[in-house]
Amino acid sequence: MTLPLPLSRRPPGVLAGAGLALALAACTPVRHTADVTFVGEVHDNAAHHRMQAGFAAAIDPKAIVFEMIPRDAEEELRTLREEGATREEIAGALHWDTSGWPDFAYYAPILEAAPQARIYGAEVSRETLRAILANPGSEGLALGPGAQGYDLDSPLDPEEEEAREAELQQAHCNALPPEALSGMVKAQRLRDAAIAAATERALDEAGTPVLVIAGNGHVRNDTGAPAFLHARRPWLTMETIGQSEREGVPDGVDSTESLSEDTPFSRLFVSRAVARPDPCAAFRDE
Repeated sequence: MTLPLPLSRRPPGVLAGAGLALALAACTPVRHTADVTFVGEVHDNAAHHRMQAGFAAAIDPKAIVFEMIPRDAEEELRTLREEGATREEIAGALHWDTSGWPDFAYYAPILEAAPQARIYGAEVSRETLRAILANPGSEGLALGPGAQGYDLDSPLDPEEEEAREAELQQAHCNALPPEALSGMVKAQRLRDAAIAAATERALDEAGTPVLVIAGNGHVRNDTGAPAFLHARRPWLTMETIGQSEREGVPDGVDSTESLSEDTPFSRLFVSRAVARPDPCAAFRDE
């Protein structure tokens, strides 16, 4: 399925808030409502965020978990939304301008598409990440009570560790020092676990369905947050939706039927590639 081209060509904010969400909900392909729906993204692709807003409107979740929002901002965010705060006020409360994430205009329509949903944060700050990596067993700083249940202290199978390190090396233009890779794998696992932990809180406090918004790597059903969640709550029904890019395609093309058995998503949507600088240029310039 392809989303309507006139909508996909408009930048964020042209059709804002509920108007955009309702328009996309009508053409967002939701087969059923799972207990938890993970929808990935390439962070700076606006079409991916429009698709996420469409899923939020179509699913009408009880809760939305965001990789990009810190847990300690949840209560203030909840109050602001109840008071009808503007996008600018919400972005200011979240210190979005200094967060490192793309423009808040990408994410605001997701919030606005499900105004009654409770919002949960899963962001692990760099400071917290460094503290945890320096002090094994301190995962509770990011995961809260029950952190030991995620078994992050147990090493991965050597073959899986090697595969993950190779994937990270390739994603960083084969420019990383080999000794850095093990720590990066641990950091990725911690972030995945934090998203799963936030999702568990959302399930316990708000109920189903829950929508999870995160980068594609975190919504993989083999190594990402869904794997942690399945290990702890195998009875849940989950859908993992990846979003990729390809030159010369319309936004929102459903490529699910072309997935191979080893694709780490249950569904895949493709949108046109975003023009961006060569990510490897910075490594070559060093």
